[in-house]
Parts: sequence; C-alpha cells; structure tokens
Amino acid sequence: MDLNLIREIVLMMENSKLSSMEIEYKELRIKMKKNIGDSEKTIVLNNITAESKSDEGSISNDLAISNDLAPQNDEEDKNNYFIIRAPMVGTFYPAPSPDREPFVAVGDTVKKGDVVCIIEAMKLMNEIESENSGTVVEILAKEGQMVEYGQPLFKIKL
Repeated sequence: MDLNLIREIVLMMENSKLSSMEIEYKELRIKMKKNIGDSEKTIVLNNITAESKSDEGSISNDLAISNDLAPQNDEEDKNNYFIIRAPMVGTFYPAPSPDREPFVAVGDTVKKGDVVCIIEAMKLMNEIESENSGTVVEILAKEGQMVEYGQPLFKIKL
C-alpha cells in the first residue's frame, strides 16, 4: 500500500467540492465522506474506519446535481439517445489543452472509439471515448468541473 498515493487521494478529496468518494483498486479499498455541515470527515481504508473532526469552520458545498442531468425515463428517449458517463472521479476537460479546440461540439458526429473529452484524476490525463456512434446533442459538463463516477457528460443521439 503506497501511503503517498493515499495522502494524495485524501488531499484531492479535501480540496474538492465532493462530499463522498469510493475507490477500489486491486486489494485496496478507500471510502471517504465529508459531512459538510459538521466539518466531520470519515475515511475507511480496507474496512478500518478513522474519524476526525475539523476546526476549519463550515465548508460550503457548491456541488449541486441537477435533475436535468438525469436521463429521462421515457422509452423513446432510451431508444434514441445514449449518455456518455464519467468512468471515474476527476476534472473534466473538453479539449486536449486550453489553447486547442474541443474534441467535440454540439452537432458533431462521433464514431465508436472517438475521444470526446479528458478527465484528469491524480495528475493523469485519461481520454474518454464514445461507446456508440451518433450526434452530440448536449454537453452536460463544463470545463474544469469536478465530475463524479457515473455522472452524465454527453448526450448522444443514436
């Protein structure tokens, strides 16, 4: 178990607007949760719990999940659209660098395997590929936004 990696993950959690995060990698399992109102943090490493109270004062929680981001339950929508979801927790970037054009824009056609964005996690840039071919209807994340595992990023019309 690499303690520096664990420290980096804890630091990333403290500096983010996330309220909880769970990571499983090989035999390592890390589960972290911030109770924003109480400034109480719980960290679980391989089912061993450590709790700490923070005197930092109240931390604001600006992370809001909009109902607009949830896929609609309409059968027609499910058959005609595909949602590309974040495969990990990290920072969303729509372009390879700030001075370059985004990988995709609304109205662009993507093929299965095309790179649609980058998610930065623990200083690694992870290219996210489309799992289906179609047309980009909506981009649901903003540049530099922290995204959670499973969060919708793109709506693709099949």
